Amino acid sequence: MNEQMGEMFVEGRIVNLDKEPVENLERILSEVSEKEEKSRDKLDNLMSKLISI
Repeated sequence: MNEQMGEMFVEGRIVNLDKEPVENLERILSEVSEKEEKSRDKLDNLMSKLISI
């Protein structure tokens, strides 16, 4: 099963998932996951403030 993954727009740039080294993909995943968690925390905080109004 050697299906091509192609390119994906990540963090303001296009990343070729088939040609990018695994180490770079792991680093990108870590950065994106961290930013997602921070965004979720901010959203949860805003939602709590809106609910308490």
